[in-house]
Amino acid sequence: MQGEYVMISREVLSASSISPCGPLNQPRGSEDMTQSNGNHSPSSAICKPSSVAHSPKEFAAIPDSQGINDNNKHLPEAQCGESRSGEPTVQQTKAVGSFTDKELSATSRLLPHGESSLAGTENSRPYSSSSQPPHSSLPPPSTRPAMAFPAPLSLSAHPAPPAPVPPPPPPPPLEPSFSFPGVDTPCQFIQVQYSDCPPSDSANLMIRITPHSRNASVSKHAASMADYKEFEWLLRHGTSGVWYEKPTNAYLRSVGTPGAPQELTPLLDARPVSIETPKVWASKPTTTPIDDRILECVAAHDINEGYAESCLECTIAKSEALKNTPLVYCLVFGTYQARDPYIHASHFNGRQIYKLVKCGSREAVVEEAFYTVGIEGWSLVFSCVMKLGEGFEERSKTAKKVDQLWMLAEKDDEKNIKVFY
Repeated sequence: MQGEYVMISREVLSASSISPCGPLNQPRGSEDMTQSNGNHSPSSAICKPSSVAHSPKEFAAIPDSQGINDNNKHLPEAQCGESRSGEPTVQQTKAVGSFTDKELSATSRLLPHGESSLAGTENSRPYSSSSQPPHSSLPPPSTRPAMAFPAPLSLSAHPAPPAPVPPPPPPPPLEPSFSFPGVDTPCQFIQVQYSDCPPSDSANLMIRITPHSRNASVSKHAASMADYKEFEWLLRHGTSGVWYEKPTNAYLRSVGTPGAPQELTPLLDARPVSIETPKVWASKPTTTPIDDRILECVAAHDINEGYAESCLECTIAKSEALKNTPLVYCLVFGTYQARDPYIHASHFNGRQIYKLVKCGSREAVVEEAFYTVGIEGWSLVFSCVMKLGEGFEERSKTAKKVDQLWMLAEKDDEKNIKVFY
């Protein structure tokens, strides 16, 4: 109980600190408490008010307040035992702490109903946990219903839907019903063909050059004198690596005569078209190796059982002779002249143009044909083999066809130009 008395003393003294021992704010309850507590000093009992009158009604409700004020009027200011700063002294604290329960109840009866002795100081400091807060004189809170907001949805109450199943991969593209055999290397493009072995493929077939994604029509039929005459003008008067358009027969007859041009007029504004499906004429010059088998022995050698219908000694001898003989492989590529102005992949106007390419071996011929047909899309229209130094540049004689490649190494004919096709 003493703890509560001390708290009441601090609140009362704080309320009366504006006018210490003021005569107007002293209630009648102070006289009763002074008489009941005779053991204490008058100063501590008189200076401890129980309440402060805040309005005329509260002041009138306290009886005999004038008598108490008259008694306090004659007390000196020092008897209040209060410092100028408004803080209670030790004597005031001891006097209030000695109150009994009966005196506290008598003091509480002097206050109006519903008003606490701590009025005016409830906002000055917080209440301790052991004391109850005073009754507030504010009007009751409004009874207006509070706005209700929907509670946020819980992720656990409504789990996220599962991720959609990804669509299956698209099916692989359907292969065309017709598929051509593919070739990946020059050796597969034009293969070696020996005389004593039957041809491995048919005379004509379609192939696909896989690295360049181009189809080609391959022909393996033998060439005739008419085929040679069709391109003899280019072999006689043409320059390697230059595009030409086939001249007229009258122009060809006048070439080399006095007053006439001495060579063919090249196509200066050449626009070769890439053919979608070029043609490849794989004749004997492109398929015959220099070590081809000799089927008929001309030197009366014994036939080797290991080589059916071939002479091993003649094969070796002729092969060595060809290795020591410089050969010239002539390739003729043909396509069409594009329209003017040139538009890529445009339709050609039907004018054929040709280009002569010379190589030194069959392997070089196959590689040149593989990349030219696959990349450029030009057709291989003719091929032949001649001996270097005995061509049309050195000899202006009649060309003579030979049936075997090894015959180009013979030195029996110095008048004619031997051509293998």
